[in-house]
Formats: sequence, structure tokens, C-alpha cells
Amino acid sequence: MTTYAEMLARIVKSPLHLVKLHLDQCQNEYGQAPCTATGGKCYYTYGTCKDKANYSQGTAVYKFTTREAPLVLGAAPYLKGFLDNPAEIRDEESTTRREKVTLKFHETKYHPIAVPEKTTSPVETAGTFWRNLLARQRYYPGRKIEVYQGFEGLAEAEFQLIYKGRLTNWKNRPDQAELESKDLTSALDKEIPDEISSDNVLVQAYSNSSFMFVTDASEFPASGCVSLPPEDPDAEGAEDEWVRYTARNLLNNTLTGCVSGSYGTPKSSHPAGTEPKVIEVFAKSNDWETGLLGAECYHLLLWKGGLDMTDVAYKDLSLTLNGAISDHAATITLTGDLTKLWDEGGCIRIGTELIKYTAVSGQTLTGCVHGAYGTTAAAHGDTDPVYGMEADFEFNRWLPGCLFKRYYDSGKRVVEMLQEFRESTGLRVWQGEDCMIHCKLMAPPLYDDPPAEWNETLHLKENSQSFDAGEDKRCTRGRIYYRPLVPDPSDNDDYSKLTRIYVDYESSNAYGEAKLVELTAPWCYDSFTASLVLIRFLIRFLTGAGTLPCRVGYQDSGVGLGDFVKVTTSQVVDEEGQPRDSVLFETLKKQKKDESFEYVLIATQLDEKYGVWGPADLPDFDEATQAQQEKHCWWGNASNLINGADGYHIY
Repeated sequence: MTTYAEMLARIVKSPLHLVKLHLDQCQNEYGQAPCTATGGKCYYTYGTCKDKANYSQGTAVYKFTTREAPLVLGAAPYLKGFLDNPAEIRDEESTTRREKVTLKFHETKYHPIAVPEKTTSPVETAGTFWRNLLARQRYYPGRKIEVYQGFEGLAEAEFQLIYKGRLTNWKNRPDQAELESKDLTSALDKEIPDEISSDNVLVQAYSNSSFMFVTDASEFPASGCVSLPPEDPDAEGAEDEWVRYTARNLLNNTLTGCVSGSYGTPKSSHPAGTEPKVIEVFAKSNDWETGLLGAECYHLLLWKGGLDMTDVAYKDLSLTLNGAISDHAATITLTGDLTKLWDEGGCIRIGTELIKYTAVSGQTLTGCVHGAYGTTAAAHGDTDPVYGMEADFEFNRWLPGCLFKRYYDSGKRVVEMLQEFRESTGLRVWQGEDCMIHCKLMAPPLYDDPPAEWNETLHLKENSQSFDAGEDKRCTRGRIYYRPLVPDPSDNDDYSKLTRIYVDYESSNAYGEAKLVELTAPWCYDSFTASLVLIRFLIRFLTGAGTLPCRVGYQDSGVGLGDFVKVTTSQVVDEEGQPRDSVLFETLKKQKKDESFEYVLIATQLDEKYGVWGPADLPDFDEATQAQQEKHCWWGNASNLINGADGYHIY
């Protein structure tokens, strides 16, 4: 079978785009059990359903291609074109997103059979295709849309996904339909925690019970945590009690699986009529200490942000299952090198399921919890591949032992929570060209594969470069505000502050001025962590951060958004006027223009050698590769003392 890469290399080829529109469709057949509907027309959407109690939501995929291009099997030739905005990583924002992608479709006559996939389908006799579809799909916002690129004669399985987003608006014009979408991170605009009615109260007293009776359980999240005020708020030492619950029973209006005194709060009694308040907590459930940062990141993006776990980046670790497992196995044995996993807990992906674990023992993961972050628990077969999650590696590699926690007791958009999380940790989140959500910390880079290298002779287009030294980003001192460590949750919103100053850079021999950056880090609650985050930020921007707009050919377009690239250019020179060799940049922006690609790169300031402990399998200095020698430090003995005796030397 011809591959996409083979087609791309051909001189003569006919390109085309394929659009897949994912819209709701009931999985039942009209009038057949469990559907009890009779009479009227059903178009298998919730808005047209005649038996909503038995509605079973599924998905129908509508395929479209252009009229001028060769047809793809099963695709209607209605696509007129699409307008795309480039994606860009902005340092001051928590996420990057394409503001809007508009797809235009030709309007056409109605289809005689409204829902051809179903045995029982209404017959259409009026209207147009897009107007009729909109009338039936009134709940389209947030539904997925994908754009693929391929060529004539290429199997659909070889088409390359170039955009994935969520529908935001639908316009029907006289001769065309326009569907507008934003990328996947637009889902993070939702607000949490859920607010419940003020008259939704305890209908029975609650005291250290596994269930809680409320006025209306349907207003509460499917699982979560509530805060109950003390019976006498004026009593000395009175505090709210936090109660986690795992499910809700809508028939008898109860929250079930309750754990009183959660997160280290005091257990107490609460009379009927007490108003519970939904809160969102990011910490360990039993002692109000920090959880794993990767877990908190997924909590935000997946469980609360509503992203699909299949859209979140993962890492191939060459691990497989050693034996089949059930959907509730507490231990999982793997084949492969488990030193690649964090031994104090993390998350793995098998198929479309995420599984949390608490420890690694030999070749076995222990404390496994299936169906994490809203995924569905499932059984898996022997030798099934096992993947690690990208955020785990970022946090566990550079912030192990750091202390973070946070709770919210009033509505806030997830993207704003992520912004606080970003400023507290140095995290950035973006949707890459692979249409996956990626995470990266502001830290010295470690990469599995060496970054691409560009120079003016082979890669950079002539007269396409300019360099901005990035003075506006320079900061010689920083102040970070963090929440102090307290033994129990409280309403204390007071911040502590910590300041770091690089006086040499402020002296009259250097910049001769102070430039202050202030960070607000509500997830930080101890001075060590706050100091580490602040210092890392200052290292990155102490002398500014230069940007390099440039242009390369198609052969070098494999460098994606957020990727590192080493650049040698006459725009960035040393004191002698010679091009600095292989300066490490990071991709902030990428856009296709005609037969070339325009990039905006930012200098990382992180291509120096840092005194960090290297991986356990790192070889001796003499046996290390050049890339390893550039990235890591080694302790060694050498005859470097004044009396000629052996001392210690850092390579």
C-alpha cells in the first residue's frame, strides 16, 4: 500500500482534504427496545428524540471532500475550503489556541433518506442538506471536527490529520454553510466547581456517614467534594469539614461513598438544613498534602476540563503487559525497562484507558486504579503496549519533592485555573501539529532524540531571518507570592512573598537598572518550591529572550510547535563576530506559506550545562556521547589540588 510519505515525494500528485464532522446520533433503533417511541419523526438526535428516558448517545461521522478533488469513499463532495489561523505559544498565557478555523461547504439539496445508517429513517421532501442538519443538531457546540490531508489514490488510512477542533458556531448562508471551530483547548473555558441552588440543603443530619441526604442530588457533580460549615461557626477553632463522595443516587437524592474529614479537616456533626458547598480540591485525599503534579495536571485537563484522554500526549516507553489483566487488577506486571516510570506513582495508558499507580516494585506496578480521569476501565491482553504520560515525565523529572496544592470554592474557568497552575510551576500547554495536547516545563531540556539542526547553508531561506534581542522580557530580580503552609484548609487568602535579586546584572557595569518580574503562585505553599520556580524563571529571562523569525523549506518542516531546534546563523554571533554554533531555540509559531514554512523561534537560555543528577543509566564521561556530555555534569577525581593530590572535578 502506498504511504503518505511516498506520495509526498512524487513530483506529480493530486492533493485533497478530507473533513470529518462528528455529530450526535442515538445508538438505538426507533421503536425497537429499549426505545419505546411511537408516532412522529425521530432523527436520532436528543433534540428530536421521542423517548428521552432511553436516549443512548453515540456518534455519527459525516465525511466531506472538495468537488474538484477525487472522491474519497463515503465522502460527500461539499467542501468548499477552509481558513486557518496559525497556532502560537505565548509565554504570558497558559494555553495556546487557534482563535478560529472556518470551514465552508456548498449548500445542496436535501438527502431523500435522512439517517441512512438506521433501519427506520424519516424520508425528506423539503429543505436543504445543511439547514436540515442544523435544525436536528441543535446541540452541536463542542462537537469534534477533523481535517485530514491526502492525495488521489491514497488509502484513507494513510491520510494525515492536520487539524482537530471543537465546533463553536454554525452559519447557514444562501449558497453555503460555514462551520467555525476552535482547537481542543477551547474546552477549558468551562467554569468549575458546579454551583448548586441555595435551597439545596441537607435533609437529614450528617455525621461521619458514608452517605449524605440532600434536597436534589442531580445538581451535584457525579463525584467530588463538598464543604460543610460548622454548626457553631463562632466557636473557638471551628472549621469547615470537607467530605469526599464517589457517586450520587438520583432516586433517593443521596451522595454516596462519603469520606468525612477528608483532606485533614476535622470531623463534626451538621444538622438538617446545612448548606453544602461544592469545592474543587487538588491534593492528596487523606492529609491535605500535595499530590503528584502530573496527576493534578490531568485532573485539570481531563476530568474537569473535558478533554478526551486520546487527545493528550503520551510517550512510547517500549513497555508491554506481561500477562492479561482484568478491569480492576490492583497490580500490573510489565515487560521492559521500568526505570523509565516514576517509582513514586504516576499514570499509564493502555488502549483508551488511563490507569493510576502508586509505586513500582521490580517489574510490577502496585496500587493500580483503573478508569482514571473519566476513562472507562477495561480488561487488556498479554503483550498489549503500555505508554507513559508526557506530563508525568515533565513534573517528575524537574519538580520532584516540590510542594503544591490548591482548592477552589467558587466558580472559575478551567483555563484560569491552568493559568495559575502555569505561573506556579512554569508549565505550558499547547495543541501540537499532531493534534495532541502537550505539556512542557520551563527547565533545562532533556530529549529522547537530538533536536534538528538548521544553518544558513542547507536549511534557512536567504534573507528570511531577523533577530530581536528580547529586551522586553529581561528581568534581573523577581518576586513570587505564594500561600504559606498551614496544617489544615482554611479561608486564609494571605500570601507570603519571596524575592530573588541578581545584583551583578543590575550594577553600573552591567544593565545599570533593576527590572522586576512578579509571579503569583497560589499552588505553591512552601518557600523552597516558590524559590525554585522563581529562580528557574529568572534564569530563562535574566538577559532577555531573543526571538528569531525565519523560513525553511518543506524538507525541514518536521520541526513542530514547542519542539527544540539548534540554529547556527549569522544573525546570532559571538564577541568575535562568528556565528554561535548550535544555539538552542524553541518553536513558538509555525505557519505554512506557499512552498515554505515560516517559524518564530525563541532562545531558550537553557543550552548551558546544569549541575543536575543525570539518569541512572548515564555512562562515564569518557564513554558518553557528545550530546550527553553537553547536557550533564560528572563528578570525577583529578590531580587538581595545589599539592598535586587528587581532588574532585566537575566535567
